[in-house]
Amino acid sequence: MKINKSFLYAILSMVAISSLVACGKSNPNNSNNTPGEEEERELEIGDTVKEWKSSKDSVTLPLDVAEGGTGTREIAQDFGNQDEESLHYSVKSNSGYLTTEMSNPYFQEFDAKNGDIISLFVYIPSNNNLKSLELELNSIPYGGRGFGDSGTPDTIKGTKIEVNSEKENKWIRLEHSYDTLYNLGSIRLNFVAVDTDQNVEFYVDDINITLGEETVETKYTTGESLYEKYEDYFLVGTCMSENMLRNSEYRRIAKEQFNSITAENEGKPERVLDKTACQELAKTDETAVAITTTQFEKIYDWCEANHIKVRHHTFVWHQQTPGWFFNKGYQDNGQQVSREVMLGRLDNYFKVMIETLDERWPELVYALDVVNEAIEEVDQIRTGNWLNTVGDDYIYQAFASASKYKKDYQELYYNDYAFEQTQWHGKERCQWAVDTMLKKAIDEELIDGIGIQSHIDFSDLDTVLDDARIICKAGLKCQITELDINCGEQNSEEQKEVISKLIKTIVEENDAGTMSVNAVVVWGITDNLSWHYNMNGRTNYPLLFNEDFSKKPAYYGFLDALEDL
Repeated sequence: MKINKSFLYAILSMVAISSLVACGKSNPNNSNNTPGEEEERELEIGDTVKEWKSSKDSVTLPLDVAEGGTGTREIAQDFGNQDEESLHYSVKSNSGYLTTEMSNPYFQEFDAKNGDIISLFVYIPSNNNLKSLELELNSIPYGGRGFGDSGTPDTIKGTKIEVNSEKENKWIRLEHSYDTLYNLGSIRLNFVAVDTDQNVEFYVDDINITLGEETVETKYTTGESLYEKYEDYFLVGTCMSENMLRNSEYRRIAKEQFNSITAENEGKPERVLDKTACQELAKTDETAVAITTTQFEKIYDWCEANHIKVRHHTFVWHQQTPGWFFNKGYQDNGQQVSREVMLGRLDNYFKVMIETLDERWPELVYALDVVNEAIEEVDQIRTGNWLNTVGDDYIYQAFASASKYKKDYQELYYNDYAFEQTQWHGKERCQWAVDTMLKKAIDEELIDGIGIQSHIDFSDLDTVLDDARIICKAGLKCQITELDINCGEQNSEEQKEVISKLIKTIVEENDAGTMSVNAVVVWGITDNLSWHYNMNGRTNYPLLFNEDFSKKPAYYGFLDALEDL
């Protein structure tokens, strides 16, 4: 599958993450442009990304006093730096700063990236009661496991003005480079009053974000791409979290290396089922289901803007599905509903989610994990709320419902980790799944494929390959959906050999017709963010990139597997 590599020119607030655009003069040699029409182009260093100059940009103040404060803050209509409008403040505030942090901020988190220049102009009149003014830039903290101080944002102190008579009655520019990989949290203008019982007074104008050269360097290198190398063979994917999306280097690697993204946790039932809305609907219809896309919409918006397909993970699962979803009235401590009601909820769950995905992001979501991890043992499905309410055919019923609503561009998958572990008789579980557990859904062509999660040790590789052959023989497609290879050594050559053999075998046997693998998804980008990073008392290095974003031998084992064919 070849991904369109052209830029998507869209609203800056949505796609300034990595596809920033600007308006330039129309090309007089382009017959498609009408006279006076502006054509869109890629931003260049020094171009304005976003700015506030006057009320034409926003009638809401882009900077307001933190924690309220007293006094006036307004758009001055007869005074400005380059025009006749500016922001006028005459305030007293215990917090001592202006901020862009509001419920609906004009400057938003994707408007600035590493190295951009953020600036504003201040005008200090006489009788200002100011001791100093200082520009401060804050990022959104990452908040992810194993990644520095997760609770503290990067704070960048910019130009500071010590106010004296020489600074008064003139416009002064404050600026600083946004020197962090994380998204913009806030632009602040700190002020210190001479007399804290009196108002300070000053003007602000021309708040500007300009595209700049990157200033924070990592050890990631461009020039080679996994998905481009394998675009004629299968999709190459990874998982992303909203926290990872806040980091420009993760975004760059995801965009350059992968053409399939799975939301790591944001699409799971506990994140998307809307309890309050479900309870309201249940007053008239116990089978009605309400969802929210808030948890994963930023990831999907970014994928759409960058032409990256999405696997939606997941629907029916014994974990991370709230217990109230199975109760009468969607109450926490209610009695569980009947099979008939739960089948209605199951059906409506698929209906509303699939229709929402298609309406909001048409043709973006190419695969749906309909059921996740339903195998307890060989010959035994997992117990839990789905089994208790629907019965032992709940897996079939899930695929029956999903198939009614899936779009032509979508495929339906069963996904499990039960297949890959040699010590858990993974091959036998896979054979039982296609012969028995999924047989009715396969016979009725309700299911398109099976996902082998592939959280493996070196010794499990042959089991994964055997699973892929079993799945193909059953007439189904196969995806490697959550690949990580446990390894206690940071840059292991053996790990490189394992992944190279996996990829080489998939390519060879896809061509021979004994496998049908159409996607290989690695479960994360850098080792330190893997859910396996600290496990069973040891540090684990299961992915393709080191913590400093450098490419591991395993990356090159994946990239270069074709060379021996």
